[in-house]
Amino acid sequence: MNMSRLIELAATQGGFASRRQLLSLGLTSSAIGRAVNRGEIVIVADGVYRVIPMEGEEALLRGAVLALPGAVVSHFSAARLWGFPYLRGGPPTVSVHHRTTHEFPGVTVRRTIDLNETHTTTLRGMAITTPARTASDLAADLHIFHLDRVVDGILVAGMATIDEMNAIGLETGRRGKPGTVKFREVLADRGDGFMASATVLERLGHAVLRRYGVRTPVPQYPIPWSPSRRFDDAYPEVRLAIEWDSRRWHAALEQMAKDRERDRECAMHAWTLMRFTWHDLKQRPDIVANQVRVVLEQRQAG
Repeated sequence: MNMSRLIELAATQGGFASRRQLLSLGLTSSAIGRAVNRGEIVIVADGVYRVIPMEGEEALLRGAVLALPGAVVSHFSAARLWGFPYLRGGPPTVSVHHRTTHEFPGVTVRRTIDLNETHTTTLRGMAITTPARTASDLAADLHIFHLDRVVDGILVAGMATIDEMNAIGLETGRRGKPGTVKFREVLADRGDGFMASATVLERLGHAVLRRYGVRTPVPQYPIPWSPSRRFDDAYPEVRLAIEWDSRRWHAALEQMAKDRERDRECAMHAWTLMRFTWHDLKQRPDIVANQVRVVLEQRQAG
């Protein structure tokens, strides 16, 4: 047997090799048994051996994908390999078909009934869930506010589209499945079917401020340095403006450069501009009101 070829092969697979690969390189069944007895290779799963020690999550994942039939990198491991923002922690994880029962040391193995070929791809030579499917899988493990930030980051980075995530949600979501409701709620704020009118959003914003004891601002206030344009709301005596963002997600992305320009204009004229969305008002109204109150008090204090 050519040991250098075996080591080279194992190095591309996290330090692991399958029994079939050992046989193809010229090692007989009895020779494999002797190598195991001498501690030269170590059995880690049925038909899979550790040939050389390699550290790190990716090495474990390569071994699991090699060892487990139909295994794909998923959940937090897939998120890390794709470079999802705002994520830390989570065990090395792969998913397998629900009718199989497998284990791999150091790796969490999840069984699934709804993983099809359109939900997977290849990255760094390993089968892995697509970014859209990965986001759907994570919904069960993340708080909705955390999931909200992750989905935003995925969309901004262009790793998946809102249509792709909606399709995954429809294909995998079902009554009683953990994360289904959260994932749909997060996507609802960004879907083509959603657009709160400016009037509805401003009315809701005023109601939230009143509910938490913050005085109502002046609506549709002319921008002092550009009177033909208006802020949604303002406290002109302290140069504080509020914008209620009613645009759908893709429209918000297209408008981002203009928003940043208006932010810079406000800073140049010593105004503070605060932006809030429908999701902010519906999911965390207390935070919206408190942030406006704090900035308002700071500006009043000089």
